[in-house]
Amino acid sequence: MNNIKQNIHKPVLFRKIKNEKLLFEIHDLDSLSYQCFSEEQSRELILSSSCNSNIGFNNGDIFIIDQSSKIRKLFDSQSVHNSLFVTNHCNQRCLFCSQPPKERDDLNYFHKINSKLVELLPIDLQSIGITGGEPTLLGNRLLQLLQKINQYLPNTNIHLLSNGIYYSDIDHALNLSNSKVANLTLGIPLYSYNHNVHNHIVQSDSFFNLINALHNLGHYGINIELRIVISKLNFKDLPLLAEFIYKNLPFVYHVAFMGLENTGLAKKNIDECWINPLDYCGQLNEAVSFLSICNFDVSIYNIPLCQMGNECWQYSRDSISEWKKRYHNKCDICSMKNLCSGLFNSSFNKYNELINPINSLGVEYEKKQFV
Repeated sequence: MNNIKQNIHKPVLFRKIKNEKLLFEIHDLDSLSYQCFSEEQSRELILSSSCNSNIGFNNGDIFIIDQSSKIRKLFDSQSVHNSLFVTNHCNQRCLFCSQPPKERDDLNYFHKINSKLVELLPIDLQSIGITGGEPTLLGNRLLQLLQKINQYLPNTNIHLLSNGIYYSDIDHALNLSNSKVANLTLGIPLYSYNHNVHNHIVQSDSFFNLINALHNLGHYGINIELRIVISKLNFKDLPLLAEFIYKNLPFVYHVAFMGLENTGLAKKNIDECWINPLDYCGQLNEAVSFLSICNFDVSIYNIPLCQMGNECWQYSRDSISEWKKRYHNKCDICSMKNLCSGLFNSSFNKYNELINPINSLGVEYEKKQFV
């Protein structure tokens, strides 16, 4: 056992390579070389390390083991929600941020890991996310990472989550355009048409820089998804925000209205931010319907079907990652469970008294319309 641990004197990635046996490829971050572990060595590696008991070892899964012998899963072959985490740093501090920023010098560390990870991902991967922190703090290294994804995964869709401010400098938008990164969409938050509301939520005087950034990206034809997290602070603005988008941002590729995840800073600021979805379903329906009529591609994420009007069901998406998702016991008798996004684990208690299984007359008609 000690021999195995002594071989791991710096972070390495390992990938499970057999369905029934516990066999790993061990990949060095600094070279193209790798080592195949026997089943005995692979078991020894797991037993000598620290990892979550529910981590699971499926064929194609990719993990990292660091100097402290801690194992984390970086890629889940059974999931459609995989992302490259590029930094803990951020230049904003949104009141309901689910991944609170940390002051760590981690840009090089994660860039090195992700550069190797991309080489190991399956070539038929449908999509990959890039998230943080704020990924654009990588600067030119972000372009390098995007181009590497295109090189190794030419048909994979890339979804980059960013606050977008970096692209208020038109040269940065031009560089992104000139890099010819294919299959790229930028998911960028816009929380209100009112600059004071937006700036308060992100804790930064950045609204007008954001609008400039969106126009710069739109000018160069970059796919943009606007992400609108709904909270007590902005739910009344949704209809006017929809009009603002129609009038000022007609080039956006997709608009996503999102339920709040009760974790990170949202948990700390819960009294200021949380509102039950049923209390804003009127504003949500008005905003979604307006944008849909105006031929925008619109989706609703992270809100159970029973917490919105049935006129919104057609826009609901299965958006919550498997390891974050949960259903209430009451959901077992709901005829729409298989079509519902479910609940965030972190928000489960908030919905405990709200869940209302859908079993009313006419539901079969509604299901046909939704499907």
